[in-house]
Amino acid sequence: MFFISLIVCIVGGALFGTIGWLLLAVIAEESLKPLISFPVVLIYAMPVAIPFGTVAAVFATILFNILSFPSWRSSSKGAWILIGSAVGLVLGGLFPFFLILVGFGPDYPTWRLHWAIVGAVAGISCGSILGWVGWREVN
Repeated sequence: MFFISLIVCIVGGALFGTIGWLLLAVIAEESLKPLISFPVVLIYAMPVAIPFGTVAAVFATILFNILSFPSWRSSSKGAWILIGSAVGLVLGGLFPFFLILVGFGPDYPTWRLHWAIVGAVAGISCGSILGWVGWREVN
């Protein structure tokens, strides 16, 4: 499960983070022009997604191992997806603080809010995918 989590958290995090960032840019500029830069932003997002996605994959694997006990195996797919999304929301919301730790970004609230939204979008998306995969693994 760790390697699946790793792939989903890194590739999915970069992809969904890029989509979230570009949607914020579209809303701010009120035009679709930022969507043209999708491949460039995705390439820039990948190096940041590697360390953060690795940490998120470790958390996802630990959570999967905790939830794979027999009492949770019979839980519904919705419960697994909801738990994955909630954990993804929390981890993704912490994304700006991770960026500050590794030395990226300015230190003003608007910047943190935008990156928290981007991280939350990526975390919820990846968490729901991992919840669905985890439910399939145990059932």
